[in-house]
Amino acid sequence: MKLTDLRKMAIRQQTRVHFRLANGLECVVDEHGIARLAGIRDAPPFNLEEELAGVSEFQLETLEAIKVAPRTVDRAELEKRCSAQPTAAAPDDHDE
Repeated sequence: MKLTDLRKMAIRQQTRVHFRLANGLECVVDEHGIARLAGIRDAPPFNLEEELAGVSEFQLETLEAIKVAPRTVDRAELEKRCSAQPTAAAPDDHDE
């Protein structure tokens, strides 16, 4: 498995993938396919692709666990929200 494969999977499944490197750092590949290393802002002083080859355990975090549940509203509140939105003006039908 290559880092590119891991990134594609994270994007497709909207999942965050956590794993520990040999030097003790944790890497997180987020749902956008970006690999982030805690405490490192620039390019790491090692090859992440090579480090990934030695990893044997991963933790998957689905975004569904992070998302806020849909809010339930009753009909009266929905109608109030709909009427609060501006309506488009009716088209002018007369010819000039």
